[in-house]
Amino acid sequence: MQHTHTTFVRGLLDPKFFGLSSVSDIPELIGTMELPDIPFSCISVRKKHGEHDMTYKIFSRAKLEDALLDQMFSTREETIRIDWPAYPHYQAPEDFAPIILDGRHLYYVNTFESAASAMETGAVAAENVARLIISRLPLGLRAGLSAAAAPEPHIESFAGEEEGSQRVDL
Repeated sequence: MQHTHTTFVRGLLDPKFFGLSSVSDIPELIGTMELPDIPFSCISVRKKHGEHDMTYKIFSRAKLEDALLDQMFSTREETIRIDWPAYPHYQAPEDFAPIILDGRHLYYVNTFESAASAMETGAVAAENVARLIISRLPLGLRAGLSAAAAPEPHIESFAGEEEGSQRVDL
């Protein structure tokens, strides 16, 4: 698993660490490229308690030591560190499991989930398996599933009809 270290700091960033002269010059979101000489991936303001009192969320690939945090912050009241396995570590090329597992009727819907895991990819995979099942039915059974017998498939908003929403035909 790819680990992401999340560090929450209540305090105030030191503008000098970023080559700036004032705290007000520091943006609320700082995103970086993941390079060895940059110790973090992202810093964002999580909550403003006051003009000189904020909670920041920092993502990094390694634990941020106190000495580094003392350089980054002019004041630090509280620090919370969380190391969590965020997502699988991928290596290309990757082999995927077969969609039809037993050669007959056992289907693996999420065969490519390790490459792109999301609800949307799961929905697309489920539709693909449904289409595969229909394509493997005998012609006589498929005829009963004609477009005239079934409503036209479309994607609907779970929130209902909204102004400006569009119907998307599959």
